[in-house]
Amino acid sequence: MKNLYKILALLLLVPALNLAGNGRGKYTKSKKLSKQYSLNADGMVKISNSFGNVTITTWDQPQVTFEIVVEVNGDDESRVEKQLKDIDVRFTSSSEMVEARTFNGENSGDDDFSFWDLFKSNNNRGYNGKVKIDYVVKMPITASLDLSNDYGAVIIDKLEGRADISCDYGRLDIGQLMARENELSFDYTRNSHIDYMKSGIIRADFSDFDLYDCEQLEFKGDYTKARLHKTERLNYKADFGTVETEESISVVGRADYTTSRLGVVLEKLDITADFGTLKVRELGKNIKSVNVRSDYTGIDLIYHRDASFRFDIDTEFAGINTSGDAEITNSSKDHTEKSISGYVGRSSSSGMIKIKSEFGSVSLKRN
Repeated sequence: MKNLYKILALLLLVPALNLAGNGRGKYTKSKKLSKQYSLNADGMVKISNSFGNVTITTWDQPQVTFEIVVEVNGDDESRVEKQLKDIDVRFTSSSEMVEARTFNGENSGDDDFSFWDLFKSNNNRGYNGKVKIDYVVKMPITASLDLSNDYGAVIIDKLEGRADISCDYGRLDIGQLMARENELSFDYTRNSHIDYMKSGIIRADFSDFDLYDCEQLEFKGDYTKARLHKTERLNYKADFGTVETEESISVVGRADYTTSRLGVVLEKLDITADFGTLKVRELGKNIKSVNVRSDYTGIDLIYHRDASFRFDIDTEFAGINTSGDAEITNSSKDHTEKSISGYVGRSSSSGMIKIKSEFGSVSLKRN
């Protein structure tokens, strides 16, 4: 059922791109909204928008400012003007929270502006005006942010407060998220970049992104390429995707139909994998624990030339390949199963590598 929803969402993207696309009609109308509110340094800014970019900058003042430009383009001038009039932003404010929500004034109730508002209100009249709603917001650097923006980019320079960000069919361009426990959720985004996030969770489907520096991350993704460059402590669950790292202290993962290409893992690796590939460029000199359980997954582990550890490898319907410096103390083999145990470096080492693989070869080699 989940895959069905994803396919339906892809089909809906086509008319959405038409509504927010680059094709130009004969008439373009726009309006600008400017607002300023007081907000406590530890308050919250909440924004809900679609079909445009949201740019967040921060400062050390207890103020939030909004500069919003709404633009409508189409071939029927009267309908362009009416659509521009219908689109508005509802603001609410207190010393603890400032909120801005884009909405379609033609609708009844308090529903946010959405793709369906635009699609139903215009296409039922045979009209396909193109809409762009861009926010530029300045907020206290220590305030928290709750932001939803679809069909557009989210751009943030630096934020010390916690961030909760949702972005579908768009792009993230984020500098520094300095707080702990941030939450980023995005689907169908491409070329997204996060320079630094102290800690948090990323949920991403049908996307690709780079996270360059993170102390602690939980990642959950389907059909996504995640390049998690320097992630000190990583816990991930990935289906039908790719996970790449450059350096980590510890990595814990569950990967199905996924390619896991890990760089340097300094202390701990714990992976369960089915129908994929696991490659580690280097297990660190002081590696403490490696546990790999896999089915139909090729395993290729390379360890630091000065590493010292014990190992225990069991396979079914798969081969085992080790370096010449590996001392094998026990081995057994029959028609379908093979197992070896031994050590590299010191036989009394506290470091331990355990691998159990079915239908996937295992390579454990020295760098």
